[in-house]
Amino acid sequence: MQPPQSEATMSTYTPIRDQLAQLKAFAESQPKGAEPRFGDDRLVNGISAWLKTMSQHQQSRKFTIDEVVTLAQLTGTYQASPAKREVAQALRALGFRPCRDWTKAGRNRRYWIKCGIPPNQ
Repeated sequence: MQPPQSEATMSTYTPIRDQLAQLKAFAESQPKGAEPRFGDDRLVNGISAWLKTMSQHQQSRKFTIDEVVTLAQLTGTYQASPAKREVAQALRALGFRPCRDWTKAGRNRRYWIKCGIPPNQ
């Protein structure tokens, strides 16, 4: 037996095409120069300050998120260390890209490489 449906749920239904039209109108009403923000400003500033202390050769190596947190001396808002997803967003905002080492010696570890800088071999 189906539960009874109220009239409120039936009247709030909006077709997808109408929802898309509302989203398109909202997007067009936003300023054109506005860029989406990725990452926490506090983490982005901490990582960029840490990167400025390094040479291009040092920046070209692979970093894990735990290394970035330790070396950049990042702290979390509510805990001792920040959430890994927030650090990942900050790294993406600074031009890093995620990679994975699929070799047997690499043990499928995840790491981050700065885009535009060739990695060390």
